[in-house]
Amino acid sequence: MSNIIQNNGVKEIILDFSFLQNVQFKDNPVTLDQIAEELGIKGITTCLDFQNFLRNSLAKKSFICLLDDKTKQLSRKDKSRTSYNGILRMELDFKNQSLLDNGTYLGFYVNIDTRNLSLIISSIFVTKLKPISQEFETMIQESQIFIIRNQGQIKDEELIRRNVLNSSNILEIGKLLSTFEEEKERWLNYLDFCDDLLKLERKKSLPYLGVKYLKIIKIDKIHFKKELFKYKCRTFIKK
Repeated sequence: MSNIIQNNGVKEIILDFSFLQNVQFKDNPVTLDQIAEELGIKGITTCLDFQNFLRNSLAKKSFICLLDDKTKQLSRKDKSRTSYNGILRMELDFKNQSLLDNGTYLGFYVNIDTRNLSLIISSIFVTKLKPISQEFETMIQESQIFIIRNQGQIKDEELIRRNVLNSSNILEIGKLLSTFEEEKERWLNYLDFCDDLLKLERKKSLPYLGVKYLKIIKIDKIHFKKELFKYKCRTFIKK
């Protein structure tokens, strides 16, 4: 069963749009509006519409995972700022969820700021993956959604106070890559076993290579002796 991040009803999921607005699409805000419109949410045609939609929504259930357990530098100017790469999926409250196409849910690729654990959005998508935890995901209980539009808009101390994520539960979040690594390790071990088994079987069959036989006599292992094995080989070879 996946981990669950508890919420007492007052903590929030912090979604930070500052990278999308002020870096990635700074010189092309129309494209960001198009992305928001293509999500297929009724009445949403701009990024601002989408932000207000989220602000007025309740994240009924959220599912989060880290891509791996490694951090990366978040800012060129401030080398002390680091982040995890993660994926967040959401099922919204009934009213707002019904504005999405039937059977689709919102998802975000995020950079999780290790300083305040806000979720800095790098990409937005919709998914048909059902709102249940995958084995590598951690579920976040019902939470309000807080939107950041500009970097530095809210002080770190305030974000930490409001955030459903904290320095303790961030360590409980499932990791996508670890699942693949474990699966890869199991397959490698299996292949190593098969390789060893093949070598063993080849070693057993090598004495009979090129041998012609007239009949086979099965001997139970409990009656088998090394001398008998050598005798068989000599007998077969002579034939």
